[in-house]
Amino acid sequence: MTSHPLTENVLTVSAKDRPSIRYALDHLSHELADAFGGYTRVAGEGAWMSPSGVLHLDPVAVYTIAAPHTAETRDTLRAIARAYCERSDEEAAYLRFADGTVEFPTI
Repeated sequence: MTSHPLTENVLTVSAKDRPSIRYALDHLSHELADAFGGYTRVAGEGAWMSPSGVLHLDPVAVYTIAAPHTAETRDTLRAIARAYCERSDEEAAYLRFADGTVEFPTI
């Protein structure tokens, strides 16, 4: 078995005060801990510009996950992010892998 060094991955999701998001965050915490043994979570603020030019500011939860830099890690994080989106009724999550690439997993 080949040993891979741990690398830092980041998953950012909405933390708005809505029942579906609270439910999704609870599941997300358990899924990340089960898959990777733990994580670090900090609160933050995300912003996006609507097509009409309105700036929207939203509370977010930023999870830092230490995991091997492998295809399996990427696939697992994508699946967890998509499950969060489905449970929370959010359009997408922000996922940054250890190599710096960014994805916006959706349902």
